[in-house]
Amino acid sequence: GELEGVRRRAQQTQEESLMRITALEEQLRGQTHNSGEAGEREKDRELGRELRQAKDKLLVAQQRLNENKAKTAVFREKAHELESLARANLQKAEAEVDELTEEAECALKVISSSLNIFKRRAS
Repeated sequence: GELEGVRRRAQQTQEESLMRITALEEQLRGQTHNSGEAGEREKDRELGRELRQAKDKLLVAQQRLNENKAKTAVFREKAHELESLARANLQKAEAEVDELTEEAECALKVISSSLNIFKRRAS
């Protein structure tokens, strides 16, 4: 549940970053690199910086997503191990309960027989 939400948010962030990078790349391609104006060159440099920052953020998001996927796989494996162990312990406990129930029933029969013998002797 919680891990799935984290994974979904990371995937969404990654997709948003990818769309932003694509938009910046298109914007950068649309710029005139031959322009002699200093302002245009500065805009190009700024777009380039934003693009590199967005790509860096995307790489970090992808790395964290991969780490979360690996952790999820480990947690899932541990959960299966614990589930198997719990099942085995439950079966063992049920077997012990059955055994104790049988012993208790035998003890009750002995007590009942003894009481009947005492009743017969008393009368």
